[in-house]
Amino acid sequence: MKIEVKDLVNDNEMLSHIFLGCIPHEQLEQIRNEFIGKKDWSKESVKIPVDLKIGGVSVNPKSFFDEWQNQMRNMINKKAQEIVSDKLGSSKIRNLQAKLNEYENILNSWEDEINWEIENPLL
Repeated sequence: MKIEVKDLVNDNEMLSHIFLGCIPHEQLEQIRNEFIGKKDWSKESVKIPVDLKIGGVSVNPKSFFDEWQNQMRNMINKKAQEIVSDKLGSSKIRNLQAKLNEYENILNSWEDEINWEIENPLL
């Protein structure tokens, strides 16, 4: 499998952390010299072969990390929704809602008492 150099050095890609964090600097330089050379990989497509084997079976680390990232994002979103739901269900919010309803009722009663049919004395 070949992976874009852009993805291998992107902080938002989990695979880049393995690529940049687990390969010694000297070997990163060798990879750069062999596969990138003088090309501007940020402007043109430059791919590097990546092979990960477990027990002799090739696996795709990018798809694993993409799925892992999606699972983490879903877990964080779910927890955030729980926290917001708990806060919105608190007594403070219910009290605030009750006050707003009270004020709405007062405003509605004032509106009902206003005589909207007044003749303009200036005409």
